[in-house]
Amino acid sequence: IMTSHIIASSIGIIARFRMEWKRSKKKFLAHKSLTLLMDLHTFWTFLMCISTLVENSINFHTHLTMTSPADIFVTASTCIFRRIPFLLAIFGEIYSQMAMAAERYRASNNLANYENSSRDIGHWLNAAHLAVVFLFGVIHMLFYGTDWIAAHCVILTPSGGAVHATLALFVFISELVTIVSFKRLLTRNCRVRDNCEAGLTLSERYQLVENIRMLKLLLPIIWSHTSLGMYGTFLFLVFKLIFPAPEMYPLIEETINLLYLQGIFMPLIIMFRFR
Repeated sequence: IMTSHIIASSIGIIARFRMEWKRSKKKFLAHKSLTLLMDLHTFWTFLMCISTLVENSINFHTHLTMTSPADIFVTASTCIFRRIPFLLAIFGEIYSQMAMAAERYRASNNLANYENSSRDIGHWLNAAHLAVVFLFGVIHMLFYGTDWIAAHCVILTPSGGAVHATLALFVFISELVTIVSFKRLLTRNCRVRDNCEAGLTLSERYQLVENIRMLKLLLPIIWSHTSLGMYGTFLFLVFKLIFPAPEMYPLIEETINLLYLQGIFMPLIIMFRFR
């Protein structure tokens, strides 16, 4: 499992640099606000891959060099610092997607003038989603616990209890809201194109085409992230019923956590759709 995490996260990092290289070689046409939001979203995905690579490399080295089984144990205070980047990346990916949905909603409601608007809305949405990310991150870590040891560091801990479960529920609902929002926005813009395009000005038609193009680019990214998140959430609940002992949390989390694969899927989707 550790080897597969190291390989996949390394591929994700390489794919990210490849995506950025292709974007620099060919102008990426999108509104300035959306570009800001997408840049921060790709940063969160990159951070998740880096965190996964570092964490599993540490675990891999520890397993290879241990002289007794007790050598692999880590304390909660150590795990807090080692898992903060991954935790922030989880919240960051999800709520940056919600910020992009809000930006596309504003673009869909302002076809006539949005093309010429500034990037201020992008800065405001980035600030709002960063505030949510750090708020959820602080709450999560306050209930992380300090009185346990484990073989591997985890995100969800026995000490977190109902607080961590509530945050996970918020995340799950946010995923559903985001994907429903993108789907409804795409349907709405396509309906306007099919039924009302003749009555639109040139600027409105341009913005309408841009809305549809970007929504078709972003929707598969949202689907892939939602699928990975729902897969992990479902299996975690199933395994908790089968293996209720808190000592099993590290094994369960290492087995079902596939969110870092978004680091591979997202660049591939952007490069393919952009081409």
